Amino acid sequence: MNRFDKICKIRYFASLYTDALAFTLFILASLDRLLEAQRLPALRRWGGRVKLAYKLVFACTILCFLISCHRLILYSTSTGHCLAQAGIYATFDNYFESVVSGICPPIIILIQTISTNVEHNKPTPNLTFLRKTDKQLTIMLIWQTFVAIPAFIPYAALLIYSSISTNWSKSDEWLASENIVAETIRLLSYTFFSTQFYVLIISSHGIRKQVLNIFIKRYTIHPTT
Repeated sequence: MNRFDKICKIRYFASLYTDALAFTLFILASLDRLLEAQRLPALRRWGGRVKLAYKLVFACTILCFLISCHRLILYSTSTGHCLAQAGIYATFDNYFESVVSGICPPIIILIQTISTNVEHNKPTPNLTFLRKTDKQLTIMLIWQTFVAIPAFIPYAALLIYSSISTNWSKSDEWLASENIVAETIRLLSYTFFSTQFYVLIISSHGIRKQVLNIFIKRYTIHPTT
């Protein structure tokens, strides 16, 4: 195995692993907020449990590694390009990534958004912190849905199209157009993870206030005596 072969394997493994892990941790954080906003005390007790959170993070880290590690073995540069080994595995890898990185994320976020809205429409007890948390979570998930659909669905479609059209006869112009569209979609797929901070600022008054205070303290000119 040469140096480029190792880089190839690590690059494509890291691509799938980091995407899956980042999204899984985001879902866990959203579920924690959702549990904290529950009306039933029995469900609300499951939110904010630090020890449980550490265990789940560790378990997700291992699980995401296990579902991604096949790329450390079955990717190579034997054809001059960094690709999955030709045959059944290449087809499996393409469809697997389209499901894990393209189809599942927006569906899961949409389910969470619907669940939160259903919870939000239930009679609210006289608990200010519940109403506040519920409102922030609803706003955050609605924004995440708007970001997730254009970020993930085109990427899943690209992977499925790539698998279907592998043996098609294509002109140079068509291939050039495909490359431009593919690179645009790949860049778009990163928007979900790169906009998390901004979505959090939009949905949380407390975070906005803290960020504003940081800027005010940093750029306030204090008179010297």
